Amino acid sequence: MDVSTTIFADPKTEEYLVQLHTRISADPKNASAYYELGRIHLDLKEPGEALFYFEQALELDKENKDFKVAYAEAGMKVHETERLSVKGKRHRVEAFEVIGLKDPLLNRDKLPQKFYDEFRAVADLIKIPADIILPIEAMDGSIGHSTTVAVLFYALAQALGLPEKDKKDLLLAGFLADIGKEIVPHSILNRGGSLSSTEFDLIKTHTAESVRVMKAKGYENEAALQIVAHSHENFNGTGYPKNLKGDAIPIGSRIIAVADTYDALTSKRPYRDSWERHSSMDQIDRGVEKGLFDPKIVQALHAFMD
Repeated sequence: MDVSTTIFADPKTEEYLVQLHTRISADPKNASAYYELGRIHLDLKEPGEALFYFEQALELDKENKDFKVAYAEAGMKVHETERLSVKGKRHRVEAFEVIGLKDPLLNRDKLPQKFYDEFRAVADLIKIPADIILPIEAMDGSIGHSTTVAVLFYALAQALGLPEKDKKDLLLAGFLADIGKEIVPHSILNRGGSLSSTEFDLIKTHTAESVRVMKAKGYENEAALQIVAHSHENFNGTGYPKNLKGDAIPIGSRIIAVADTYDALTSKRPYRDSWERHSSMDQIDRGVEKGLFDPKIVQALHAFMD
């Protein structure tokens, strides 16, 4: 299975995917929606994805014969493909083993030495197993993104004078903010070009999915959940999901918007090379001019990166 070449031949499939994810966001116990998602991914020859959704359906309705048969079918197809050397999601495509990870904070092109010296110990405060987020990062070649963003959150919160509790909330939110990306097909997640409106609607569901997954894993810190829920709001009110504006956006969500963008720009992706640090800051400054980011947070980031 080549996860980088999955396409949707029928736009109606994309629309139906959005509808199903919307149904799950509204009702996380909707077993039939999970089952339908599994069927779609099985038809798209993505048995690892299908197995995950059939598993969710079975957890909600353990006696459903259709769910059992579909789960078994997807499991057989996964085992047929696990000999392939692809990087898949943990517990879905069992075809890779991580033997070591490079510390993302050691990238001097991304983070100056002075920043590293001051905040390198912050990563040790993240008491969340790395394998929770690693499969999601592996999908779009962003391994280390969650750690970097979480540390940037903490540093910016400190620069803005936020209390210690808020900084800890940011660490949690920053590390888990992208966990909901597992619902976004690889072909959309790794695309360098523009997205259709339907594809963008699907992308937008990942914040609600992140909140749902965090709750399912037992993370009930309401402040962290709200930060993640509104992590894609824009300062001028043009973001999602609620079109919040200015100070109506949680301060943590405003921080995450800046930190996430900075790390994304300075990181290599499957569809482009990384940007140089100062060029990335210039791009973020243009975002301030467009009203996307809180100026005082960007100013605080400049103090670290200039």
